[in-house]
Amino acid sequence: MTVCLKNVLECDFALQKNTVRNVTDMVRQDIEQPTRQNHAVSSELQVLIALRFYATGGFQLTMADVHGLSQTTVCNVLKRVTIAIARLRPHYIAFPNNVELDSVKPRFLNIAGFPNCVGAIDCSHIRIIGQGDNGQRFINRKGWSSINVQAVSDTNHTFVNIVAHWHGSVHDSRIFDNSLLKQKFEDGDIDGLLIGDSGYPRLPYLMTPLLNPRDAANNRYNRALCSTRNLVECMFGIWKRRFPCLTYTLRFKDIRISLAVIIATAVLHNIAVAEREPNFNDDLDDPPPPLRINGVQYGRGNAVRRAMIQQYFS
Repeated sequence: MTVCLKNVLECDFALQKNTVRNVTDMVRQDIEQPTRQNHAVSSELQVLIALRFYATGGFQLTMADVHGLSQTTVCNVLKRVTIAIARLRPHYIAFPNNVELDSVKPRFLNIAGFPNCVGAIDCSHIRIIGQGDNGQRFINRKGWSSINVQAVSDTNHTFVNIVAHWHGSVHDSRIFDNSLLKQKFEDGDIDGLLIGDSGYPRLPYLMTPLLNPRDAANNRYNRALCSTRNLVECMFGIWKRRFPCLTYTLRFKDIRISLAVIIATAVLHNIAVAEREPNFNDDLDDPPPPLRINGVQYGRGNAVRRAMIQQYFS
């Protein structure tokens, strides 16, 4: 069974045909069926089935009917392609090294004047089905089951770091506390600052907003931080608009497949940005969201923040 990409230009697969071809070539070795006899599904059609799911969040039975396949086949295809794309993660999601950061910092500075910034960090909840006996751990503060995904954005709205395995009930700050990224900052392997909202502790390498700004310098600092941190909010928005399956409920019984979908779509998002695909975001020119003020009140970064405000915002 084969498919011609020229015939799918008007279909909603979230990516343009040249990008689809490139992705198919990247994963072909991992997904290609051992035989072409009988009704083996071609690599091209397998990728299109997966992309169609990411782009619509459609039910597997409906997708099976559309493609003339069994639901079991569609389920197996989704798993196979998703895992193959997720394996591309090291090639497409990586934090810049210190040499590369020398060119990253000026780009962040140009946004709103925030110095020494190397990334904007935040978390976003991806809805999943209930997880049975262990399901309580996945229920977030809004009352539904989710994976709490931590990500860091660069100035191009691409993922440079992602953590996608924590239950929805886990707080953003705990995810960061247990991340390899934090350890790299603690060890001095990364030269620069992350910026986050007040859900994170203040650390020498993680700047958060002032909860009670007292003067003009404090307000300038908050505005610069908020405008720059908006990058990660926009990235989440583009990501979820491009792949609406992340907005709907991921209905895989095996939680590992849901986690793989999250990583795979992040990889595809970065590929799409690199290929200059449409960004699927109508809100890039909107003002940044208001600062969250009910966050963590402690931290080791007070002295660094005070010095920064004194040097750059006074």
